[in-house]
Amino acid sequence: MGASTRKLFRWAVVLGSAFVVAACASEPDAPRWVGGKPPKDYSADQYAWGVGSDARAEAAATKAVAEVARKTSGESEGAQVERTWIDEDRKVHWALAVLDRPAQVERLEGEWVAADAQLAATLASAEKDALPSRAFVDVLRAIELAATRDALAARIGRLGGTRPSIDPARDRAPLDEQLASLKHSLTIDVEASEMDSKTGMVGDPLEEVRLALSQEVIARGFRIGSPGDWTPSSGWLLIRARVGIEPLDLGSAERFVAVEWNAAVEIDDRTGDGEVLAIKTRKGRTTHLNEQEARREARKQAEAFLVEALADWMDERTTPRS
Repeated sequence: MGASTRKLFRWAVVLGSAFVVAACASEPDAPRWVGGKPPKDYSADQYAWGVGSDARAEAAATKAVAEVARKTSGESEGAQVERTWIDEDRKVHWALAVLDRPAQVERLEGEWVAADAQLAATLASAEKDALPSRAFVDVLRAIELAATRDALAARIGRLGGTRPSIDPARDRAPLDEQLASLKHSLTIDVEASEMDSKTGMVGDPLEEVRLALSQEVIARGFRIGSPGDWTPSSGWLLIRARVGIEPLDLGSAERFVAVEWNAAVEIDDRTGDGEVLAIKTRKGRTTHLNEQEARREARKQAEAFLVEALADWMDERTTPRS
């Protein structure tokens, strides 16, 4: 090999080495998914993926799962952190979360089938119930199951699955109509009276309080029983409200008059064994320059409590939670 040839060979080796070093230097140390490229081994037709970064590993993982939820309109259940990487220079943690969409769809479909079967069984029980009050409870439960089932169907759709078909008889609209019809067939009796706070003895009727409570019952679709026709079996529920107002001794030097009020509402099931379903009580105090105004304000506060307590109970026990 001549001198000129050896010189050219050395230059070729040097240039080749330089190209290798340059190529190596240009390859990023971070995984491809850190830069926003689709991760290997997780095809887009099967997986949803998200990337998160933070100074803390746990926060990076949380952000990665949140990114999966963003890409799937809120679906992140079943997402797992499959890859992590640390930028040692910047002290930043990276996480890759992956959701196997077909696998999650399969799980949700199983839950949907179970909810729909339970709904069908509940409606079958309602058809057999002789008492409208028991049928009402069954249909109320069926509507809540329908809401759960429909939410599962929506989740399946968001993940790219096929929304399950629904038996028209178990659709939400006819269930709501059935519940409204049952409500209108049920009578709820309401009574309100004064009460001696010390002895518990019942006094004169409080018609304004009774009417205010009756409006809450009517607003929820139930019938109100006739006050003159209360018998042990005339209504599904009996709502008893009691208000007691007693003056307080503040001493002769005090210019104001103070009264203490006690209010209670009891809700009884008049079917079967007559179970007491709820008792709500509260007390308060009002003051005024004269006792008549103090008593008027006390009764107003007691009535407000009774109306709120009854409304809360009815919304919880007689309205679908969906």
